[in-house]
Amino acid sequence: MTLISKTAITLIISIMSVFVFHKPPAPTPAEKVIRYEYTVDAVPVPAIPSTTLTTQPDAFNPSDPNNGSYGIMQINGFWCQPSRYWPNGYLQAYGLLTECTDLYDRETNLRAALAIYRYSNGWRAWGK
Repeated sequence: MTLISKTAITLIISIMSVFVFHKPPAPTPAEKVIRYEYTVDAVPVPAIPSTTLTTQPDAFNPSDPNNGSYGIMQINGFWCQPSRYWPNGYLQAYGLLTECTDLYDRETNLRAALAIYRYSNGWRAWGK
């Protein structure tokens, strides 16, 4: 090692020993006294308009294979149709829905997306 690197390491260790290894002293009673009091003038806050959606999203993409894709997360119809492994459909087997049109409900769609995400170990089910 060069002299400069040894000096730099020694300097870093000495600074660390000052700040890391020595605890700061406990505050004295005089330091515990509140020195400043802050007051904030009360300003009325305007009402925030409601952003709640009253209609269900009915996004449907008929160009996707296996009966299209439904809802917010565009879940393919494959997941709610009967197959060789899932006689009623994958999402029906887990009790998340009864038919593909249930995917238009936001909560049902997001729960189904989470189940598919976990089954496929990520976003692969939405990939090409």
